[in-house]
Amino acid sequence: NLEPADGCSPACRFEVYCGDGVAAPTEQCDDGNGMPFDGCSPYCTSETLVASVNFTTCPPTGWTTSGTGTDGWACANAGANDSGSPSAGKCMKVDSYGSPGSLAHTADTHLVTTSYDLTAYTAVELSFYHFYYDYPNVSVAYGEVQLSTNGTAGTWTTLGNLTTTVAAGRWSQDVSTLVGGRSAVAFRFHYYDTTADAGWW
Repeated sequence: NLEPADGCSPACRFEVYCGDGVAAPTEQCDDGNGMPFDGCSPYCTSETLVASVNFTTCPPTGWTTSGTGTDGWACANAGANDSGSPSAGKCMKVDSYGSPGSLAHTADTHLVTTSYDLTAYTAVELSFYHFYYDYPNVSVAYGEVQLSTNGTAGTWTTLGNLTTTVAAGRWSQDVSTLVGGRSAVAFRFHYYDTTADAGWW
């Protein structure tokens, strides 16, 4: 074919191109996927992973939980489907699920990260695996992903919310304009439920 950037040029010359999965001398990296914020940019330049949490320490060092209700964030050892991750592993979980319509379990609870110094970064992405469960037409529940540029003290800005089931999903969001260059950035996962029919982990 006469398509460029596929390993063989239209002139039948060997090509090295960003995205082929092979780091050439002119590239800092090449992971072959073209995705930003995963350590290697779509332009084959290296990206810095500021923080990565695998919950082997649970809750992670510097993270806190707070809130009211009968259920709160707790450590769990979830299966691959439940954790949202491609593989099974430890996670934090809040689960207020009961029999449909039950009022036995409620939650208004927060999971707050440690504060991160991002003064050296202009491009920042928040990315995590998760699973959110909602019992249709019964639950009065939601999850919120929030951030603060005043450390763990807040005020909190909501990046997005969850009201319907997301099975084994990955949340990825560019927050560069909100937190790039800031010295005290924290993230918060807020879960609220009044009818005992949802969960988030």
